[in-house]
Amino acid sequence: MTAAPLDTGDRRLQISPLHVPDAVTPAVESSLVTLVAGLSHVVNNQLTALLGNIELASHDVDPDSAAAHRLSESEAAARRIGAVMRSLSTAIGFHWPRTAIADLPEIVRSTCARIGAEAPDRDGIGLEVQDDVPAVACDPGQVAQVVEILLHNAIEATVAGDGPIVVRVGTVRIAHRLRLASAGLPLAAGRYAFVEVEDTGSGMDRETLGRAFEPFFSTRVTGRGLSLAVALGIVRAHGGGIVAQSSAGYGTTMRVLLPV
Repeated sequence: MTAAPLDTGDRRLQISPLHVPDAVTPAVESSLVTLVAGLSHVVNNQLTALLGNIELASHDVDPDSAAAHRLSESEAAARRIGAVMRSLSTAIGFHWPRTAIADLPEIVRSTCARIGAEAPDRDGIGLEVQDDVPAVACDPGQVAQVVEILLHNAIEATVAGDGPIVVRVGTVRIAHRLRLASAGLPLAAGRYAFVEVEDTGSGMDRETLGRAFEPFFSTRVTGRGLSLAVALGIVRAHGGGIVAQSSAGYGTTMRVLLPV
């Protein structure tokens, strides 16, 4: 199976690293990374103390009492705060990957099988894998997390009857150095492995697509708007990029590019 060429002429195409306004210099961005890393350290230390005290207090109350219920809710809230801080750290690229030589198609297959089982009311996930996809130096857990994020977003954008979500795995050659629009980071010419997730759901207009990878930006009422920023932080840490193509009412295609 031959991969579709990377269509850099489509006006809807967004090659999207972490969105940073033009006025933010690399030095300022580096300072922001240091600030978030320090904040995460302080918050996590306080959460450790808080969770420890909640556990101790829970031993002193009747497990069926209102106080026990309030303590349980407090513990859940503290753990959610910790999850937000971890996601934010990942989004800015603070959590570096632990790389190993990995089988990309197998990572994608197992993730698709798991996520597909969680959404039985959708029209399924179709998987297309090129022959001879090379091994990729990556953090398998982090790459699986990226695929999971893209699949969850595709599932949330579709309803039963929209048709299956299609996931493609293969390789593509980029003939010329691509400058990544938002933060000015380039993708060097060369060969890349890709994972592409395509849905036929609601899609995004140009303005929404341009902001899709911003931390805390979300079009949904629920959720923190960190998932795509986290995915992008992971991909950037691997030396890759994400190509996002969408149009309102016509679905969305996300292509993750990882160097090989």
